[in-house]
Amino acid sequence: MNLFSVTQLLQYGFWFFALLEFVLALYVLLLNFRHIANCYTSLSLLIVAFNSFAIGGMLRATDVTQATWPTYLLAATSPLVQVGVLLTSMALVKPAWLRGSKQWVGGVIWGLGLALPLLVVVDVNFGTQLWYVGLDATYAGGYLSLGKYATGLLSPIIFGMYFYFISLATIFFFLYVTVWDKALGKNKRRLVWLLGGLQLLSFIIQVGLKGVLILPVRTFILGGGIALVYIYIAFHQMISERHLQRGHVQFRLIAVVMVITLPIFVAMVFLFISWSQSKIEDGAATRLQLTNHAVTISTELWLRFNIGALQQLVNQPEIVSMDAAQQLEELTGLQKVYSHLYLISTTDLQGMNVARSDGVPLKDYSDRYWFQAARAAPDAEHPIFQTLIGRTSGKPALVASLPIQNAAGQTIGVGMFASDLNTVAQEVAAVSWGNTGIAYVVDENNRVVAHPDPAFSGELRDLSATAPLKALRSGTEGEFFFTTEEKVRWRSYLTELENGWGVIVQQQEAEILLPLRYLQRIVWGITVLMVFILAGLFFFALRQALTPITGLTEAAVAIAAGDLTCMVPVESGDEFGVLAQAFNQMTVQLHDLIGSLEQRVADRTASLARRSSYLAAAAQVARDAAAIRDLSQLLDQTVRLISERFGFYHAGIFLVDETGEYAVLQAASSAGGRRMLAQKHRLKVGEVGIVGYAAGAGEPRIALDVGQDAVFFGNLNLPDTRSEIALPLKSQERVIGVLDVQSIEPGAFTEEDVAVLQTLADQITVAISNAQLFQQVRESLETERRLSGELSIQAWRALLHARSGLEVRRNQQGLHLQRTEEAPESRGAEGLALPIEVRGQTIGVLNARRPAGGAPWTEEDQSWLEMFTEQLGTALESARLYEDAQRRATREQLVGEVSAHIRESLDMDTVLQTAAREISQLLGLAALDVRLKMADKS
Repeated sequence: MNLFSVTQLLQYGFWFFALLEFVLALYVLLLNFRHIANCYTSLSLLIVAFNSFAIGGMLRATDVTQATWPTYLLAATSPLVQVGVLLTSMALVKPAWLRGSKQWVGGVIWGLGLALPLLVVVDVNFGTQLWYVGLDATYAGGYLSLGKYATGLLSPIIFGMYFYFISLATIFFFLYVTVWDKALGKNKRRLVWLLGGLQLLSFIIQVGLKGVLILPVRTFILGGGIALVYIYIAFHQMISERHLQRGHVQFRLIAVVMVITLPIFVAMVFLFISWSQSKIEDGAATRLQLTNHAVTISTELWLRFNIGALQQLVNQPEIVSMDAAQQLEELTGLQKVYSHLYLISTTDLQGMNVARSDGVPLKDYSDRYWFQAARAAPDAEHPIFQTLIGRTSGKPALVASLPIQNAAGQTIGVGMFASDLNTVAQEVAAVSWGNTGIAYVVDENNRVVAHPDPAFSGELRDLSATAPLKALRSGTEGEFFFTTEEKVRWRSYLTELENGWGVIVQQQEAEILLPLRYLQRIVWGITVLMVFILAGLFFFALRQALTPITGLTEAAVAIAAGDLTCMVPVESGDEFGVLAQAFNQMTVQLHDLIGSLEQRVADRTASLARRSSYLAAAAQVARDAAAIRDLSQLLDQTVRLISERFGFYHAGIFLVDETGEYAVLQAASSAGGRRMLAQKHRLKVGEVGIVGYAAGAGEPRIALDVGQDAVFFGNLNLPDTRSEIALPLKSQERVIGVLDVQSIEPGAFTEEDVAVLQTLADQITVAISNAQLFQQVRESLETERRLSGELSIQAWRALLHARSGLEVRRNQQGLHLQRTEEAPESRGAEGLALPIEVRGQTIGVLNARRPAGGAPWTEEDQSWLEMFTEQLGTALESARLYEDAQRRATREQLVGEVSAHIRESLDMDTVLQTAAREISQLLGLAALDVRLKMADKS
C-alpha cells in the first residue's frame, strides 16, 4: 500500500470517527439536556468530533489554502480535548463539584476552555499571533503538529497549561476519587478507571510510540480510543442513569431519528461532494496536463520544423557562397514555403544584411543579440532565439538565428528568420478555453512568446514576477497551485523546454469547480428535500403507529378522571390492537368492579355511619355514666341513655347476687321493664333465657328472632320484642351482671353491633365497679372517720380530765392561764361563744366579749371567729398528737435504756436486781418484787 492510500485511509477514518462522535454528542444531549452528565459528555464528544474532522481535512490538504481551516480547528480544539476529559470525569463522578458552592471549579475550567477558541479568532482576524501563526508558505500538504503553526507569544503558557497542568489535574482527580473517596459507587469507579486508562493510552501513544508510528497514525489511534471510550460513556449514561424524560414521545422520537439520520445524510452528501470534487479536480488536472503536453508538443514541433528549415538554409551552397544574388534567390524561395515568416535574411560578420526575402533595403543588425550570439556560436546545431520589436515590422517578433559556416567550419555570416508573435501563437497552438483557461509560452527570459491574448505578446510582457514563472524557474514542473494578490486561486501545469522556453497552462479553480458548485446546489437541494420528505414520512408513520397509544393515553386519562364508559377503538391486528382489546376488557372489568365496589362502599359507609353513631352514642353513655357515683342512679341513668341514644325498645341491667345463683334486674328503661323491677324480676344464672346464658357462660348471646327464648321471661311485660342481645358485664374475668337490650325489629343486631355494645358493656362494667368501689370507700372512710373521732374524743377526755378547768384568758391586763369552774357562756348582747370541735366532737368553747357599750356582733365577725375556731381545733389536735408522740418517744427511750442496762450482764441475779432497780427508779415506786415461778404441769 503506497503512502497516498494510507493517507486517504486515515483521512476517511478520522471523518468516520468525527461523524460517529457528532451523532453521539447530539443523541446524548437530546436524551436529557437538563442533566449535567449528559451536557458535559456531549460537549466532550463535540470537541473530539471537530478535532477529528479537522485532522481528516488536514490530511487531505495539498497546500496552505486547503490546510487553513483545519489548522484553525486544530489550534482551537486540540488543547481542549484534555479539558473535556476533566469536565466529563467530574460530571460523571463528582457532579456536585460543578454545582452549588463548588461550581467555581467548573467555572474556572470552562473559562480555560472558552479562552482558546476566542484567542484563535483574535489571531485570525487581527493577526496578533498570540497563539495561532499559520502555516509556512513552503507547506506542501499532509498533517502537521501544532508546533508548526501554533507558536505565538503565548504558546509556552498554553502548552504548559493545557497539555501539562490540566493533564496532571486530571490524574490527581482520578487518584483522589479512587484512593480517598470511599463512598464512590461501583459503576462510577469503573468509569474512573476507564477514563484513567484513556489518559494512560494517550501518554503511551504520544511518548512511547513516537519513534514507531508516524504522527497521523498515532493521532488516529488516540482519536479512535477517545471515540470508543466516549461511546461507552454515552451508552452507560443511557442505560445506568435513568432520568426523567419530558415532552411528547412522537416529537422526541422524530428528534432522535433526525439527530441520527441528518448527520449521516450530511456526511454522505459531504463525501459525495468531496469525491465529486476530487474527480473534477483530477479531470481538471488531467486536462491541464494534456493541454500543456499538446502545447509543448506543438511548440517543439514548430521549433524543430523552423529550426530544421533554418539549418538547411545556412548549409545551402548559395548561402555559404555569401553571394547576395544567390542568397536572395534562395531566401525568396524559402519564404514562399514558410509563409508565416515575414523575414528571412543573411548578414555578414559585421551585422550588415547580405540579402533579405522581403525586398526591404538592407539593414544593420550588429546590435542584436541574435546576431551576436550566433556569430559567437561554435556550431550551427543550436539556434539562438530572441523576442524583440522588429525593425522591419515594428511589432513584437520572434527571431531565430544560426551561424553560416564554410567548409572549414569557419563562421562567415549569420542566417536568421523572424516571425510575428501572433503568428507564432497561432502556430504553436496557444489556446484558451472557458473564461479563464489559457495556455501560453514564454522564452528563456520569461517574456511572452505565444499567448491567446495578443496584448501579452504585443507588449512582450515579462512574466518573471508571476507565481508560475517563479516556480518554473525554481525547478517546479507539473501541477502547481497559486493564489494571486486578488485572492484568486489558480491551478496550473508547468513544463520547461530544452531551449529554456516555458509552457504554462492554467485555469482559475473557481471555474474548474463551477460544475461542483452546481452539483452541490443540486445535491444539497435534493438532500434538504429528502430530509423533509423523510421527516414527513417518519412523522406520519409515527403518528399512524402511535395513534393507538394516543387513544390508550386519552382513554387512561378519561378513566382516571372517572369516565368508565370510555373505550379504545381496535384499528389493527398487531400488538397495538391486542393491547387495545386487553385495555377495553380491563375497562369493562374495572367498570363492573367499581360498580360493585361502589355498592359495597355504600353499604360499608352506611354500616360505618351506623357504627360511628353507635360508637358516639356509646362514648356519650359511657361519659355520662362515668360521672355518676351512686350505683342506683348510675344503673337507671345508663339504661335510659342506651334507649335514648340507640333507639332501642328496652334496655335493662341485671346484677348477679352475692350467691352467684341469680341475675337480678336492677334497672330498666321501658315501662314493662319497670313493672318487672317492681316484681323483683330475676333469672337463674346459666339456665333461664339468653340473659341467664350470658351470665353463666360469660359470652354475648343474640336472638335475632326471639322465639322460644322469650317464653322464659314468664310474663307479657315486653310483648313487642323481636330481637334481643345479652352482653355479660365482666370485671376481672368475673361476671357481675348482664346488659340486656331488646328491639322491636327482627334481625336488628349484627356482629359489629355486638362489638360496639360489648365495648359499651365493658365501659358500663367499669362504671359499675367504680360506683361500687366508691361506695365501699366512702363507707370505709366514714367508718374510719367515726373510729378516729372516737379515739380522739377519748384522748381529749383523758387530757381534759388531767387538766380540768384549764382556761386561757386575754383582757386589758394581758394574757392569763388559769383554772375556772365557770360554765361556758352563751351568746349574749356583748359576748359570743363558739364551740371548739375536733373530729365532730366539742372539746372546748371560744368565748369572746366586746367592751361594754361596744358595737354589736356582725355576721362578718361571727364568720371570722368560726373560721378561727376551726383552725384552732385543728391546731389543738395537732398539738395533742405532738404531745402523745413525745410521750411515746420518751417512754420508748426509757424502756430502751432500761433494756440496755439489763442486757449488760448475763448473770440471772444481776439481771433481776438491775431490772428491779431501774424500773423502780423509772416509775418512782416504793417497792418492786420480781418473782420466778414454775408453771404447773397440770
